[in-house]
Amino acid sequence: MTKITITAEAAEKNFNSLAALLISTAASDKARAFAEKIIAQVRARGAQWMADNAVAMQILDAADGRFCPVADNRNYYMAKLQTALAA
Repeated sequence: MTKITITAEAAEKNFNSLAALLISTAASDKARAFAEKIIAQVRARGAQWMADNAVAMQILDAADGRFCPVADNRNYYMAKLQTALAA
């Protein structure tokens, strides 16, 4: 099995693009606050952790250039972040 790797710098950049979209597309203040909480937990683990968990969090590429917009798949991406944090 081939392991997919990404640099810590690229993972952090890609995560930040996802985080910005999750916050900006939140449907309510409550949804925005929840996203900010989860995003802060990921950031607290650092860029190398993001790189090690890039596949699980779906941050191998920048979120603003994805075929499936984050705004249309918010629940999917929030679940991916939470699952990576729980592992």
